[in-house]
Amino acid sequence: MYSNDFMSSVVDPKTIFGDNQPIVFYKEKGKAEPTFIVQSDRKVYRLGEKPAGFVFAPFGGGVDEAIIVPRDKRASVNFMEPPQLREGTLSSIPDESTQHTRLVAKAVEKIRSGAFEKVVLSRKITINYQLDSMMNLLQRMIERYPNAFCYVFYHPEIGMWAGATPELLLNYNDSVVTTMALAGTQPLMGYTHPKWGDKERAEQQVVVDVIKQKLALYSNNVSASSTYTKAAGSVCHLCTDMNAFVGKEVDVWEIVKALHPTPAVCGYPTEKAREFILANEGYDRQYYTGFCGLVEENKLDLYVNLRCMQLKEGKAHLYVGGGITKDSNPESEFAETQHKAQTMLAVL
Repeated sequence: MYSNDFMSSVVDPKTIFGDNQPIVFYKEKGKAEPTFIVQSDRKVYRLGEKPAGFVFAPFGGGVDEAIIVPRDKRASVNFMEPPQLREGTLSSIPDESTQHTRLVAKAVEKIRSGAFEKVVLSRKITINYQLDSMMNLLQRMIERYPNAFCYVFYHPEIGMWAGATPELLLNYNDSVVTTMALAGTQPLMGYTHPKWGDKERAEQQVVVDVIKQKLALYSNNVSASSTYTKAAGSVCHLCTDMNAFVGKEVDVWEIVKALHPTPAVCGYPTEKAREFILANEGYDRQYYTGFCGLVEENKLDLYVNLRCMQLKEGKAHLYVGGGITKDSNPESEFAETQHKAQTMLAVL
């Protein structure tokens, strides 16, 4: 066993533990220092098999297929040097506009015909990239996105993922559930009060309404904030915070099941939107738009896995998407994904 004092001084723990043990670096909101946890074996544990740790769930399976990396060893991380940052550029991203704009146009046609109200369509961008170290990558994300939930995840049976997500799925503490409806996107141009159009407001309102309905199944006391603009990297979104008080008899994981996937990452109605995604998107999202975060006894802090990437065999696979409604413009939707890609591109 390693002591916390020793672990916190390690330059990059993965160089000591090698590729055989799962390890996760993460930065919690409100905490001064990042944390890392190391699992003592390489087994894939499911929820319920371990009481506390880092949860990682796919888009498709959600809670039922979520894994947990137990905190067998845990310590804070001390960064020795400032990160080496670079500016991501649109020219660094392959132009794959034709395929995505055609898909968006197809979705708009389906929506206007009444097949569903909203669908979230995404794409995978692959670029060459050799990781220097997990810790350095986490440090760059924290410097860029101090208000995001930042993580770098590695499991020998699953692979390596990293993300800086702005979207809370569910926080549970002392009978209070907190979540948010985050949708609608504009480039962040330096002003604090962008003008939101009807398309973005309608897209976000769908998310608000559905989440309220889901929470009302478990609570008679649901409240929502006013909608505000939330900055997230190179873009900003419309956001509404929501709280619900739930009884001790409520299984909070049932609320997670009810919420995931929200209309912000799938669409509405959920099953119709999911069917369209699976039939037309053309790739497996895996853990993109799933969820990740921390679990311990009577506490949850889970985030939607947005602004994330998979690191594999000298490649970085960046995942980006956007909500499609009847008023969506295919070219504008593609441009939105390009802007969202800057979040991860800027830390590579």
